[in-house]
Amino acid sequence: MLVADDEIEEQLRAMLAVRHLPSLSRISIRVVDAVVFLAGTVITYFERNVCEECCRQIPGVSGVCNDIQVGGPGLRNREPSADKEVDESKPIPPGAAVIP
Repeated sequence: MLVADDEIEEQLRAMLAVRHLPSLSRISIRVVDAVVFLAGTVITYFERNVCEECCRQIPGVSGVCNDIQVGGPGLRNREPSADKEVDESKPIPPGAAVIP
């Protein structure tokens, strides 16, 4: 059974609304031939993943194109090395995680 694109969009908007995550209300949703296209910006990767998982739970969705960006107050998308210089003269404490 084929599900109309507008029905998929309506179901997705309802699923996102009950999550009570404010940034999800700013997500752009477009459905074309049962493929869901997501765009916009959220604050956390959790919110980005919630959007995609909701899409995959809707019967009739044949694919998801998730172009949601993560960023917001206090969180910037940039390379970790750009945050601060690493002082290599200081020893690494025992048990510290070293991430290359």
